[in-house]
Amino acid sequence: MNNYIAYSSPVTFRSKYNPIIGLNPDFLIEFNEIFLHGIFLNLSQTLSIPQGNFEYLDIEDLITEKEFDRNSVELAKPYFYEVIFDKIFKVENGRIRNKIKFTFTYDIELTPIQKGDCRYGVISLGNKPIFYYCYIDIQKVIQFIKQLE
Repeated sequence: MNNYIAYSSPVTFRSKYNPIIGLNPDFLIEFNEIFLHGIFLNLSQTLSIPQGNFEYLDIEDLITEKEFDRNSVELAKPYFYEVIFDKIFKVENGRIRNKIKFTFTYDIELTPIQKGDCRYGVISLGNKPIFYYCYIDIQKVIQFIKQLE
C-alpha cells in the first residue's frame, strides 16, 4: 500500500508557503493508491528511472524557493543533510549513493518542466538529480474525489 498521505488533516509543516490539503479518511486509500501513485508512476516512466531508485518525501517536509531565498545558508545545509540525504549509504565499490527523493506539490512554480502529461521540477547536485517535485493539479484532485462516490 502506498501511504503518500496518511492523514485526513496535516499535523506539521516545514514550509509556511506550501499548502497541504486534508482529505476525508474514506478517500485516503483510493487517493494514494490510484491518484498519487499514478502520478509517481508517470514520473518514473517519463524519466526512465526505476521506481526502486526513488524514496517518497512527506509533503509536509517540502520547502519552496521562498525559504531558500530568505534563509539560504541557515536552511539549505540542515535541510539537505536532515531531509534529502538522511539515508545516504555506501555501495560495495565504495561509492556513495542516496535514493532520489520525490514529493507532490500544488505549486506549479516548483514544477517548470513539462514532458507529455508529466509536470515536474528537479533539484540536482552537479548534474545528478537528487530531488523531484511532482505537480498535482488541485482541480484534478477534486474531480477524482467526486467520482469516488
